[in-house]
Amino acid sequence: MDFIDTENEYIVSVITPCHEASLELLSKAFDSLKAQSLAFERLEWIVVVHNSSSDNLRQVEEMVAPYTNVRLYKLRNEFHAASSPRNYALKRIRGTYVTFLDADDLLESDYLEQVVKGFSDEAIDAVFASMKKVNIDEKRKLKTGIGKKYEGNGEALQIIDCGPDCESDMMHGSDLAVTAKTYRSSVILKHEIMFNEEVPIAEDVLFNLQFLSYGRKVCLLKDFAGYIYSLRDDSEIQSMNKASSRVLLCGTGFLKVLSYGYEKGFYMDNLLLDLIGYESAIVLASVNLEMKHRKELKSAFAPYIAKLVDVKPTSRYDDKLLKILKIMPKIVLLHPYFMSFVAAMMRLLRVDTNRMTRKINEEK
Repeated sequence: MDFIDTENEYIVSVITPCHEASLELLSKAFDSLKAQSLAFERLEWIVVVHNSSSDNLRQVEEMVAPYTNVRLYKLRNEFHAASSPRNYALKRIRGTYVTFLDADDLLESDYLEQVVKGFSDEAIDAVFASMKKVNIDEKRKLKTGIGKKYEGNGEALQIIDCGPDCESDMMHGSDLAVTAKTYRSSVILKHEIMFNEEVPIAEDVLFNLQFLSYGRKVCLLKDFAGYIYSLRDDSEIQSMNKASSRVLLCGTGFLKVLSYGYEKGFYMDNLLLDLIGYESAIVLASVNLEMKHRKELKSAFAPYIAKLVDVKPTSRYDDKLLKILKIMPKIVLLHPYFMSFVAAMMRLLRVDTNRMTRKINEEK
């Protein structure tokens, strides 16, 4: 295929953060990169081994040693999420475009070729594809699109403008993750768009809101599911039971996302429901959350819960689910004393709040 002429050393930089990565899964991710129809030597793979043991680092080093276009870095710091190694890598990219590949995920063989083709217009600054979600044991596969209204409508590609007027249907958490997205590197470097390392969950949502604030156009490859995403029960997003400090940290992070989105004038109804709904779910599951922390969350989230009154049903949130997500935050977040009593009863009755709240979250 013909590529846009560029002075950059590589066409695409692929960033992979690793924390005690499974060598079996990481090697599969690497194999999927080497199998790309876009010539492997035209790619650079930046692997950042983050807060991992020397043994794990040595094993990764041995795996990538023969390849000159693989750059391996060791990073140790106080952060415990992917944002820090991703930022470390972003400051070192040499590709015209940049994308992210988690250590336990895979790419279809034509993935990078197809997304690079998506940059057909010089004004296109990002290409958003779809993905396949696969249980870690590969027994269940599920394709998910950019948004419900895009599924099966026969329209394979759409170019949308960035900024507050971008498509409202893609403005929710899962569609603003960095998974299956590729960006023009110059936009990120020019505007210093980085991940907020103090936001433990939804940090990629904030990253994408920033990118959409500065970018010009996005190409949606709505029917191309070339990224294979691994579902893991032990992931941060899947686990509802969190320590009190983590519940507060998540809430603080969500507030930063909401504040930025409203300040910039983005359509925020879906994100409002996503983030307040998730915070309500983890508060409900956190039966040991102290009263002072419940009060802090009440005070912080009250202005945003008030905005729920005006939220209308969408293709993502029908009437039934919308009612649940409007009522639940009011009960869970705005009534700390009542929820403290409920938490005590749940402990007494040994209610599996993790399972219950995860089911609510999965319905979205």
